[in-house]
Amino acid sequence: MKAIILAWVIVVGAVGVEAEADSPIPVSVLSFKNKTGSMSCSQDWFWWQDHLGSAFQDMLLTELGKDSRFELLERENIRELNDQEVELINSESSKHKIEKGHFSKAKFSIIGAVSSYEYCADKKKIGVGVSALSGFLGATGLVGAVADTVNEVGISNAKAKIVIDVRVVDTKTGRIIKTVRAEGTAQRSNFVVDSTLASFEDAQKTPVGEAARMAIEKAVVQLTPALISRR
Repeated sequence: MKAIILAWVIVVGAVGVEAEADSPIPVSVLSFKNKTGSMSCSQDWFWWQDHLGSAFQDMLLTELGKDSRFELLERENIRELNDQEVELINSESSKHKIEKGHFSKAKFSIIGAVSSYEYCADKKKIGVGVSALSGFLGATGLVGAVADTVNEVGISNAKAKIVIDVRVVDTKTGRIIKTVRAEGTAQRSNFVVDSTLASFEDAQKTPVGEAARMAIEKAVVQLTPALISRR
């Protein structure tokens, strides 16, 4: 009987270990820090300076999300999300009960910083005036003209370089289990961009965005084995 019980315990334990090994690894990504020093070229830095933390965080989350072995946990808006969830669950019409551990905890947190930034470009501004006639105004026969100016910048040559430093931290112990430095570069010639980067989507299409994406992809390739080996 003891032998049977012991065998059963071993089987159950093995199944549990296998299930844990197959389950996705809970990972969170914190907002990147700006640790850039002196820049030999700093064109178009203003948009990235204002959005750097969340932009690199989003790119890293997107890249990690391609691997089903990772379970990604929200951190940028977690307080707002928690407050809204609590309010909804505790509303009069809700049948749910708030419980401890409502949100999952990450096994590993990824912390990153942009340590180097360079973007050198030869720019030539071209203003394009676009006028469109708007139809007749009533019976007066007057014609209204609407002028809409599109400001664009022609670039004969541009080269971007981004260097990021990323580390993986065990959230239980605070130990750093992996550090990575990755570099991305991009070069383009004879293209036109809007003079004002209005969105993250636009910024990603520039040489800077391409270099940033390359650095993120390289970092994930190096980080993944360390995460998987400790699942």
